[in-house]
Amino acid sequence: MDINKYDIEIKHHAFKQALKRGISPDLIENTLINGKVKRHGKNYIKVVTKSAIRLKL
Repeated sequence: MDINKYDIEIKHHAFKQALKRGISPDLIENTLINGKVKRHGKNYIKVVTKSAIRLKL
C-alpha cells in the first residue's frame, strides 16, 4: 500500500493502547507500509499483516 496517497490519522487512544499491548511504533509503521487494507465498518479501513512481532515487556 502506498501510504503517500492517503491521509492516515492514528488516534492518540489507539496509539497508547498499542504501546500497552507491546506493539512498537516501528511495527505500526511497517504494517501501514506493507499491510493489506480491509474494510472495517462503513467509513473506516483496517490495515492488517500476518507477520507481527511484539515486544516483551
